[in-house]
Amino acid sequence: MRILEMCLGVGLGGLELYFHRCSLWFRQSKNHQVYTITREGTQLNALTKKAGLQNFDFSAPRNIIPLGLAYRLAKIINEHSIDIVHIHFKNDLPLLAWTKMLSKRKFKLAYTRHMQISKNKKDPYHRFLYGRIDVFITITDVMKQEAERRIPINHKKIIRLYHGVKAADPSHAKCHELGLSLQTDQLKIGVFSRIHPNKGQHLVIEAARILNEKQVPLYVEIRGNTMKDYYLASLQDMITRYQLEDAVTIKPFHPNPLSIMPCFDVIILPSEDETFGLVLVEA
Repeated sequence: MRILEMCLGVGLGGLELYFHRCSLWFRQSKNHQVYTITREGTQLNALTKKAGLQNFDFSAPRNIIPLGLAYRLAKIINEHSIDIVHIHFKNDLPLLAWTKMLSKRKFKLAYTRHMQISKNKKDPYHRFLYGRIDVFITITDVMKQEAERRIPINHKKIIRLYHGVKAADPSHAKCHELGLSLQTDQLKIGVFSRIHPNKGQHLVIEAARILNEKQVPLYVEIRGNTMKDYYLASLQDMITRYQLEDAVTIKPFHPNPLSIMPCFDVIILPSEDETFGLVLVEA
């Protein structure tokens, strides 16, 4: 089959990495040919190109009826005889709904929902959108129940598929990248998530302050793609104010977190709310 994986999100977190892994998995399959669409200028766009995937650069839709992008997408689908389009980002659904109306090729639309469904979506507009979906994939049983209750779609089209990752081999951990030794007496703490207030990195720094005052030797590494510059600045200010420069460090997103997770004693997920954090599976 010919599959088009699509994600126009601007971040680089669990959702975007899941899209990337799906794309790589389909590429290595002998039975499928995969194409990708990512948002131009994003880290995901750069990651996709670096992997050598056959990618199309798109801009973000500017309104709820993105006809210009829909015509372009329909042309790609027609020219490459796409059988299935798989999306992950909720804001991509309107574009695909209109594309399905315009495309000459009758492709199937699969949507993996990564975030919880908090509101009813049974108004006419959402009935139009969700009426274009052929398979609605949830990542937990609770989400599946939410979808059956709140989304105007045939329940037979709603399925649950858990997240999964390859198991890491601790003996292959690249601790030298961190300048860490697994034998030190430091309490080594890792935090892996996009830099955003809802992800709660500030709570970890507060905890580090308490441990530091109790003279607990520790090393805290916060890894992630910055979504809010002001929040990153506030975290760095906390580190300076609490005199934690030698104990807490903030570093950019790591492309293979499984390669360094075994170097830490504890992995913390301090998020305010998570549907199903992929970092938990990785840890």
